[in-house]
Parts: sequence; structure tokens; C-alpha cells
Amino acid sequence: MTQPERADPEAGRGVAVVTGGSRGIGAACARLLARSGWAVCLTYRTEKDTAWEVARGCDEAAREYHAEHGLPGAPTGAIAVAADLEDPACVPGVFTAADHLGRLTVLVNNAGVIDRVARVDELTPERLTRMFTINTISAILRAGEAVRRMSTRHGGTGGSIVNISSAAARLGSPELYVDSARRCPARRCLAHRRLAHRRLAVGYRAEGGRNMTSAVGLRRA
Repeated sequence: MTQPERADPEAGRGVAVVTGGSRGIGAACARLLARSGWAVCLTYRTEKDTAWEVARGCDEAAREYHAEHGLPGAPTGAIAVAADLEDPACVPGVFTAADHLGRLTVLVNNAGVIDRVARVDELTPERLTRMFTINTISAILRAGEAVRRMSTRHGGTGGSIVNISSAAARLGSPELYVDSARRCPARRCLAHRRLAHRRLAVGYRAEGGRNMTSAVGLRRA
């Protein structure tokens, strides 16, 4: 992940929500955002201790940012919010918690799951419902919560949504990414360059927003 563009440190970057922030890509995003001046709200499902360890790392990174720029006072502390995204009803609570930190300007839509190896003739309604709820429905609902806070149409001042997808969306994998072949494009369509210009981003960019997707595992030749 590249360093975010620099801004006036005195102005404040606002708040970043990072879903699935207790480990891996989400944790790395949370630390980098804190080191670059954002107050961070990260989510976790079960790994409370690990999530708060990441939050403490964000606090240390934020202190480094303040010291580097000679900012007065202490930075806003990061928080870790328990959220089982299999239940879409928990999505608003994540953003309500983030509201206590300040003005939302970034959403990193990172949380997602894969399941056990299975052929298409072994997939069950329960598995598919869980996969689509977490990886697609909740992701779209989170984007909606962010837009209602960041869009100038709703009184916001703009912001960015980053959707973390997967190379599996294009490459697939026998018996493992069968259902991923349908879920990952749903995230990409939120920010895909061609679709975004015509559908989401034309209106949203006019309202101060930016939409982008990172397909982890893909490299252009």
C-alpha cells in the first residue's frame, strides 16, 4: 500500500474505518492510516486482544505523526469495535462508534471470508447466504453508511472508499473460489473504473468522494 497523499497536518485528516482490521491487510492499513494522521476505528469479529494490540500500534503511530509535525496535544486514540458482519444489523453501530472520534473521511472495506473447499454441487444455501451476506451485502451497506457521512449531498466534506477484493475474482480456483467468482465482482463494481464513472462515482465524485478497489494478488505485467 502506497503512502496516502500528504495534507496540512493542522487541518486533521479525520477518521478512517477499517473493517477486518485485527490482522493481515486490514491491520497494515490501520497502522498506515494512523501513521499518516487519521484517527482509526477498526473492526474485529472474535480476536479482541489482537484487535486492541493493533489499536495500540495505531496510537503509537499517531504519536509519531504528531511529533513529526509538531502538533499540540495528544492524538485521538484508535478504537477496536466488535462486529460480526454476518449480521448486517451490526453495520450502523460500527459507524456510530466511529462518529465519536470525529469526521469520517475514509472507509477501507476489507473484511471478508472464504469457506472450506467444496465443489459447486456441494454448496449449500447456508454457506452461500453467509458468504454473500459478509462479502457483498455488508460491504455495500458499509459503503452506504460512509457515503451518508462523507458526501456533500448529506452535509459531508468528501472522502474515500477503498474496497479490498481478491485475485480470485479473476483467476478462480477449483473447489475453493467457486462462490468467490460471484462475490468479488460485486465489490469491484462499487469502484471499477468503467462502472464507477457512469454509476456510483459520477454522482459521488461530484459530492466529494473517491472510490477505488485493490484486487490483492494481481500484478500487471
